[in-house]
Amino acid sequence: MKTSQIKTATEVAAIDLVDPKTGYSLYETPEGLEDIFGKIAYPLKNGAYRLVNNSNYTSNFGFEWNIFQKTQIDSYSGTNISKKRFFATTAWDRNMEGEKILEVGCGAGRFSQVVLDHTNANLYALDYSSAVEANHRNNGHHTKLKLFQASMFDMPF
Repeated sequence: MKTSQIKTATEVAAIDLVDPKTGYSLYETPEGLEDIFGKIAYPLKNGAYRLVNNSNYTSNFGFEWNIFQKTQIDSYSGTNISKKRFFATTAWDRNMEGEKILEVGCGAGRFSQVVLDHTNANLYALDYSSAVEANHRNNGHHTKLKLFQASMFDMPF
């Protein structure tokens, strides 16, 4: 990934990143999340910080979402089904200026796109599978998105 593609804390409202294993602070670099000792603890690959190995029990989900990455994305399907469902289900305000949203199980980015296209919130999205790569391809152009391949039980927040 090119340095120009890295989103800085000024582009996404900063939250403190912490190593789920040690509890120490993590710092964003073009190579990944760096620990307090200057070592890359979690690499940045294909638009997502990798806190877990790709070879896990969700590899089939990741494979499917990477093959069918645009299936449920409103902007590619020409519908607004995901947008309607998101706002009807959450009853959230559309502005959300400065709000920070955590999306767990983001997959290929169906609802990530809704948040990024239709609110002013900052989105921290994670999935245990490699579907984060499809999400990055669908939504990586948004400056208010941070993607993590991580377990919901070991998040870097």
